[in-house]
Amino acid sequence: MSLRRRATEPKDHIFGLYSILQRLDANLPPPDYERSIDQIFTEAARLAIEKDNSLWILDFVDGIEEKQHWPSWVPTWIDMLIPGPIEVNAFSPGAAGDSRPRYTFSEDSRRLTLRGKIVDRITIKAGRSPCFGDRYQLDREDRLIFDLQERENSVKAFQEWIICFRAFKMMAQNTLANRYGDDSQHVIAFIRVLLQDFTVVPDSLRNIPELLRGFSNWQLYLSATNPGSSMPMPLLMARLKPPSYDPSSLPEWLSDLTNTNEWNIYEAIQQDPSAALFHNHVALGTRAKLFFVTENGYYGTASATIECNDYVVLVSGLQVPLIVRPTEGKAGHYKLLGPAFVNGMMSGELWPETEEDLVDLTIV
Repeated sequence: MSLRRRATEPKDHIFGLYSILQRLDANLPPPDYERSIDQIFTEAARLAIEKDNSLWILDFVDGIEEKQHWPSWVPTWIDMLIPGPIEVNAFSPGAAGDSRPRYTFSEDSRRLTLRGKIVDRITIKAGRSPCFGDRYQLDREDRLIFDLQERENSVKAFQEWIICFRAFKMMAQNTLANRYGDDSQHVIAFIRVLLQDFTVVPDSLRNIPELLRGFSNWQLYLSATNPGSSMPMPLLMARLKPPSYDPSSLPEWLSDLTNTNEWNIYEAIQQDPSAALFHNHVALGTRAKLFFVTENGYYGTASATIECNDYVVLVSGLQVPLIVRPTEGKAGHYKLLGPAFVNGMMSGELWPETEEDLVDLTIV
C-alpha cells in the first residue's frame, strides 16, 4: 500500500503506516527521521513477523543490494519494479505443508534464524530478465523510451528462457534427473512455472484452455529467428498488420528500434489475442526474475539476483521456497535472495515428515 504512494523519502514508506499499525496495538516508537533507514525498516519487518507470528513478509524480499546494507531478510519496499510476491495455488498446502513458523531473532535484530531444510541447488539459469531499470526516476519522455526498450528486452529474455528450457528438457529425458516425464509433461511444467501455477492473474484458471493455446503461438513467434523455425521472420513479417502510424515520421532512434526482429516479434504476439494473453500474464509474473533449473532437475523462477550454486530451501511455516546464498566464513549463515516458484516443490512434496530433518538457517 505504502509502495504505491511512491514516497520520495524512503523512511515514509514505514512512517506512513504508523497510524494504522498503532490502531492494531503495534508497539512502535514515534517517527524519528534522525534514525537510520536500516533501523526503521528492520524494526518494521521484525514487528510484522512477531505481531502476526508469520513469515509472509519474506515473500517480498528481492535480493537487491542496498547502500544501507540492512539485513537481507528485510524487504526494501522502495522500488516498484521488484519481483512480485509468489502466490500459492489455493488448492495447494504450500511448500512446507501445514508446519508452523519457527524463528528467532538476534538481540540486535540483524539476524533471523529459521528452521528449514536445504533441498536443492541452482545449476542452470538464464542470463536475462524480462524487466530492467527504474522507470520512476525517469522523466516523461525517458519513461516512454524505457517502455519501448522493455518490449525488446522481454522478447530477448523469453527467447533465452525457451532455449534454456528446451536444452535441459532434451538432456533430462535421458537422465535420472527427469522430474516431469515425457515431452508434453515438461512443457506443462514450464508453463506452470511461467504462470506461477496460474495464480499471476485472478481467475486465470478459467482461462487455461486459452492460455495453453496462447503458449503454443507465443513460443512459435519467439522462435522466429531460430534456424529451421516453422514461423521464420519473413513469414512472420508478411502476416503483420500495417502499423497505425507513418514509419517515416518517427525519430531516428525509434525508427531503428521498430526495425528490429524483437520489435516485430512483439508486434506479432500482440496481434494474436491468445499469444498476447499468455505474454501479458507471463510478463506480470516474471517481472525482474530469472528462469532456472536445479541440480535435481526442477524448473523455477526467482529474483534476477540469483546465481548458480545458490540453494533452494524450505522453511517451517512458509508456503513458498526461498533462495539463499551461503556467506563466506560463517557456516549456517546465508543471504536471502527472495522467494521462488519451483514446480514440484509447491505442495509440500519435499517437506520432511519429521522435524528431526530440519536445521537452523541464519539469515543475515
